[in-house]
Amino acid sequence: MKRKCAVFTTVKNESIFLPIWLRHYQQYFDNQDIYVLDHQSTDGSTSNLPVSVRLVENEYVSDHEWMAKIAQDFQRELLKEYECVVFAESDEILYSLEKPFNQTIDEFIAGDDLYLTFGGYSVIQDIQNEPALQTGDFIFEKRNIWYKDAAEDKTLMSKIPLEWSWGFHSLKGRNNNYHRDCYIAHL
Repeated sequence: MKRKCAVFTTVKNESIFLPIWLRHYQQYFDNQDIYVLDHQSTDGSTSNLPVSVRLVENEYVSDHEWMAKIAQDFQRELLKEYECVVFAESDEILYSLEKPFNQTIDEFIAGDDLYLTFGGYSVIQDIQNEPALQTGDFIFEKRNIWYKDAAEDKTLMSKIPLEWSWGFHSLKGRNNNYHRDCYIAHL
């Protein structure tokens, strides 16, 4: 029998965003269901984490084709073990407004949709009035300036293997499938 749902991200030297990402997703996932694909970090940000960390290597710092392949292959691997997989980059927080995010996941698994697209919002810091984020801060309590950003819409929850286009902003050969209460905060 498959486990319910996994979440994963890709990182390279993410000492700022990874702790925020982990704190958010640890509210909804057990540590054993959280995965970090580490692209050769050298800042210690992936050391001694309570979640699964897997090293991925590439000679280039930024190679989207390689990164998309890594994410697609890992999603495919996880779907052998899980009913559903969530992929969110380290500066992306997926959420629902009307209910806890884990309830959204449960409803998705029980429903007929094969994948969900999240409506994008960009989050910015008001440097004059908002303090810098600290490890452990919840982003929703610390940032007040958000704006709808359709360029940040992404399909990131799925029961089937997906193929993403550049930047993970669209799918190859599939249309977006928006859910009225699924959002992404891009930090």
